[in-house]
Amino acid sequence: MSDFILKGYTQSYGLSFIMLSREWERRVENSLLNYNLSLRELIILKCLQRHNSIKQKDLSLVIGDPQRKISHCLSLLQEKALVGRECERGKGHAQCFYLTLSGRKTLCEATSMLSKHDEYFLGHLPRATREGIGQTLENVLVKKGLQ
Repeated sequence: MSDFILKGYTQSYGLSFIMLSREWERRVENSLLNYNLSLRELIILKCLQRHNSIKQKDLSLVIGDPQRKISHCLSLLQEKALVGRECERGKGHAQCFYLTLSGRKTLCEATSMLSKHDEYFLGHLPRATREGIGQTLENVLVKKGLQ
């Protein structure tokens, strides 16, 4: 990091959040190399964990990425045996994706890594403050239709 620091000069919650999230993202992406995962792949695994089984177009809507990017990631995740797919009953060719046992194990390990990054960035704050930040972010995501 350079000697020049913008601390206090951003005068914008959004800009401060973006600056923090860029560093957080960089650190998480570097850690994900240990799991042979991209950030988008991790997000897909987390969505599959939450929804158990979901169609590609629904994943695209939930994550906010184009279907072609989701399709590519799903193919990679299937090659890694982290995700499986099945035909939706009574729907013919409609495909639903789900976490495999290996996918659940990898996600559990990667989630532990995420917790370490959370601790790195927010560990100096009281637990109640961290929980408040988490709830605030969840509320903003829900309010804006992003979760």
